[in-house]
Amino acid sequence: ACKLQLLVNEVQLAGPLGPSDEFVELRNDADCAGSLSGYELRYSSAGGSSPNAVWTGTTETIEAKGYVVIGGKAFQGTTN
Repeated sequence: ACKLQLLVNEVQLAGPLGPSDEFVELRNDADCAGSLSGYELRYSSAGGSSPNAVWTGTTETIEAKGYVVIGGKAFQGTTN
C-alpha cells in the first residue's frame, strides 16, 4: 500500500508583515494522494516554550507529488 511521504519543503519565519506572516509548505513525495487528517503542526518559541498545536489536519488531502501551504493569519501568499 502507498503511504504519504511528507517533507517540510519550505518555511518562512517572521515574514514582511511580522510573526503571523509565516508559513510552512509540505510536500508529499509519494506516488499516491493521502489525507492529512490527524497530522499536527506545532509551534515552540525561541525561548523554549512547550509546543502547542497551531494547525491540525481535518479534511485536507495532499496530492501525489503535491504541496500544501499552512500559513499564519497575516500570510498573503499563494496557498496552492
